Parts: sequence; structure tokens; C-alpha cells
Amino acid sequence: MEFVEVRTQDELDRSLERADVVPVCVGRGFFDVAGTHRIEAGEAATVRARGTARVEAWGQATVEAQDSASVEVWGEANVEARDEATIRAWDNSTVRAWDTVKVLAGDAATVFAWQRVSVEARDRVVVRAAHQTRVEAEARVLVEAWGTSSVRARGHATVYARGSADVEAGDSTIVEAWGSATVDARDTAVVRVRERATVHATEHVAVQRRGAEAKVVGGTLVQIPEGRP
Repeated sequence: MEFVEVRTQDELDRSLERADVVPVCVGRGFFDVAGTHRIEAGEAATVRARGTARVEAWGQATVEAQDSASVEVWGEANVEARDEATIRAWDNSTVRAWDTVKVLAGDAATVFAWQRVSVEARDRVVVRAAHQTRVEAEARVLVEAWGTSSVRARGHATVYARGSADVEAGDSTIVEAWGSATVDARDTAVVRVRERATVHATEHVAVQRRGAEAKVVGGTLVQIPEGRP
């Protein structure tokens, strides 16, 4: 397979006519790919991917993914994904996802997720999730969850849960819960809870409660007096 650099849409279209070529979009241009084509993108190129197109991007490239497109990014590349796109993100890349997009992220990537997006995150990823997003986090992942998001966390993950978020925490996960969030914790997890949040914990879970409104069932309770930070 031959990799051919292209800098304009016309060059991309001509390259896509050849079955033995993978076009590599470079420069600062805008490119559009659809159907079942496969392309790559680097430098500061911007690509819109539709249909079941496949894109690999790096550098400062930006990919706008729609339909059932599949995208893999690393470096400082960015993705904005909608519909039923599938995204894999690594190495400090950034993903913004809506609708029912599926995201697999690792190696210090950052993910912003809304609506019904599903995220699997590991290895120092940061996830900010709202609406009905579902997140599975392991290793040293940081998750901030709002709305009715649901989070399953293990390893050494840290979760900040607000609104009506629902969290399942295992291993050595740390959870801080506000609002009406609900936490189910086990193993050696640590939970800090305030306002009207609810915690269900197994025996070895340490629970720190601020104020009297939060509900705690099980665990080892540590009461934090009002006025303490």
C-alpha cells in the first residue's frame, strides 16, 4: 500500500480513485471523505468524515466525524464526533462527542461527552461527562460527571459526581459526590459525600460525610463537622 500526501480536495479525490493508495491529508486545508474510504491526516489539516469512512489523525489535525465513521487520533489531534461514530484517542488528543458516539481513550487523552455517549477510559485520561453519558474508567483516570451520567470506576480512578449521577466504585477509587448523586462503593474505595448524595458501601470503604443530609449505608463513617473545609 502506498501513502500519498495530498494538500487539496481535488488531490484527495484523485487519490481515492486508486485502490493501492492511502491519502495523507497535510497542510491547513479542509478535506471531505465519505463512503468506505480510508485516509490519514496530519499537520493542521481538517477532515470531515461521513458514512463509514476511516481516519487516522495526528499532529494538530482536526476531524469532524459523522454517521458511522471510525477515527483514531493521537498527538495533539482533535475530534468532534456525532451520530454513531467510533473514536479511539491516545497521547494527549482531545475528543468532543455527542449523540451515541463510542469512545475508547488512553494515554492522557481528554474526552468531553454529552447526551448518550459511551466512554471507556484508562491510563491518565480526563473525562467530563454530562446528560446520560456512560463511562467505564480504570487506572488513573479522572472523571467529572453531571446530569444522569453513570460511571463504573476501578483501579486508582478519581470521580467527581454531581447532579443525579450514578457511580459504581471499586478497588482504590476515590469518589466525591454532591447534589443527588448515588454511589455504590466496595473494596478499599474512599467516598466523600455532601448535600443529598447517597452512598452504599461495603465494610472496608471509608466514607467522609459533610453535614446531615447525605445518606450513608455501610462502610466506615467519618463525620466532618460543619464549617470544616
